[in-house]
Amino acid sequence: MIVRGISSNTYFIVCSRLLSESEFLSAARVREGSPGAEFAGRMYCCLFNALTNISEEYERFYKIEYEDVWPYLERNYFAGVYRHLNWNYSIGANTVRCLREHHSPGMNVFYGDVHSGGDYVMGEYIISSEGFAMVRAILARAEKECK
Repeated sequence: MIVRGISSNTYFIVCSRLLSESEFLSAARVREGSPGAEFAGRMYCCLFNALTNISEEYERFYKIEYEDVWPYLERNYFAGVYRHLNWNYSIGANTVRCLREHHSPGMNVFYGDVHSGGDYVMGEYIISSEGFAMVRAILARAEKECK
């Protein structure tokens, strides 16, 4: 499941594990070596190359301070909290609610920025309405196939 952040280029992915590129391409239903496979491969790079595992960050550094990841997210990742450090995860109450609805024990929450993969044009496509719907459909299909 993918959820938009407040900033137009940020997103959160909730999943038990990250997909491999071959799993993503399979879920995208593209033929190996085709232009569609190249397109989907660029999409995969934009989405998965520079993710931050918020669940792991919480477990590793903040578990002692917060009883679970949700108060940690609500307290530390609302838009603007880290503005003085020039970075934030641009998360709002609706985003947290949506993430909680799709999260279950054993799942991770990842944060990403479509422009961190180095392909600005593909990043812009991904954050468009059409592109985001396509990514959501591919991830939903991959989730079903990987079970």
